[in-house]
Amino acid sequence: MYWLNPNLEKFERRVHSQLTEDGVIEKIVETLRIQNGYYVEFGVGPRVAGSLETHGIEANTRLLRESGWFGLWMDGQNYPSHYQVQKEFITALNINLLLSKYKVPRDFDLISIDIDGQDLWVWMALNASPKIVVIECNGNFDFGDSRSIPFNIDHRWDGTAYFGASVTALQKIGRSKGYVNVWCNAINCIFVREDLLQNPESFEPERIHKKLPRRIHRIDEHNRSWVII
Repeated sequence: MYWLNPNLEKFERRVHSQLTEDGVIEKIVETLRIQNGYYVEFGVGPRVAGSLETHGIEANTRLLRESGWFGLWMDGQNYPSHYQVQKEFITALNINLLLSKYKVPRDFDLISIDIDGQDLWVWMALNASPKIVVIECNGNFDFGDSRSIPFNIDHRWDGTAYFGASVTALQKIGRSKGYVNVWCNAINCIFVREDLLQNPESFEPERIHKKLPRRIHRIDEHNRSWVII
C-alpha cells in the first residue's frame, strides 16, 4: 500500500492530455511504483484547437506511451495506421470482448474512458480492475447531484450538456467497485483502487468534487431525462 499526496493539484501539467491530467497521472504512477505498465484508452483524437499533423494524438496515456508503457488506443474514427488507433465503437456490451480481442493483460494498470456519453455504463460493465481509472465526467452538477444519461448503446453526443454522468454518480460507482476518487477537474476524474492506498480517507468526495465555473455546452433543448444513481 502507498501513501498518495492528497493535494494532487500541485502536480497538474499538460503535455498531451486533454487538460492537466498528464502531471497528475505521472505522480500517481510514480507513487504506485508502476514501471513500463499497460494502459487502455478509448476516445483519443486530435486536440480540439489543433490538428493531428501539428500536435499528434491527444490522449491521457500518450505521455505514458512515450515513457515506455505499452497499451491499446481505440476510437470510433479512422486514423492513419502509424498512430496505432484501433477503430472500434465502444459500448457497455462489448468492452470486455474488445479487451479480449486485443489480448489486453488481465491485470493491466490504467484505463482512460472518454466516449462522450455512456462512460459510467461502460465502467460498470468492465470486468477488469485496473489500478487507475481516468473517466470523463459531466461537470455541470453540484456535489450530491447523482445522475447519468440512461443506458443506450446507440447514444451519440450532440454537443449539448446532455452527456455522461455527474461527479457524484461516478464517485458512487467508484466506491461500489473499490475505488477512491483522488482528483477531478470537472472534465475528467481520476480514481485509484482503494486496496493500493494507505490514506484513502484523505480524499473526501466533497473536497475532490469539481464543478465547471461556467456552462461550456449548450442546453439540451429536448429536455431529455436522466437516471438517478
